[in-house]
Amino acid sequence: MRQIVYALRFRGEARWFGTDGNLLRTVARASGCSIRSLFDGGGLQADVRDELGDEIHLESELTITGATTYQEAGSVVFGQTGDRLRFSTCGSGYLDPVSEDTARHGAAVLCIDEGDRRFAGAHGLITSHYAVDDAGVITVFHLGSIYVQDGVTL
Repeated sequence: MRQIVYALRFRGEARWFGTDGNLLRTVARASGCSIRSLFDGGGLQADVRDELGDEIHLESELTITGATTYQEAGSVVFGQTGDRLRFSTCGSGYLDPVSEDTARHGAAVLCIDEGDRRFAGAHGLITSHYAVDDAGVITVFHLGSIYVQDGVTL
């Protein structure tokens, strides 16, 4: 198996659904991402830049399961080729309110459950952090470590 490490910043829309408003559906896109962090005498400096590339799509459903917990399931589709990863939370995600309204942020470790096409047989973990504002604008950061079969070109 070969390891692929990636980082993405998705941006899109999220909407609250469900009888209790406990289901968050997300549709977001990314094209690529560079992250730079440096700590020196001036303090912590961080920079996140979008990179040109084919569009990557994220769709997920997040279900609030407690005051500070959630479960998530979804998929990431890379480009137009149908290369897809399906994921779900490993355990529970942690949820924290940002404001008294619907703005929230949270983080979870996601397990790669299965993959399609070049990701067939893939497994691994994705750390996910999201922030959604009162208007439903969402930003999701993924840092993934994917294991694919030797010889698979991505």
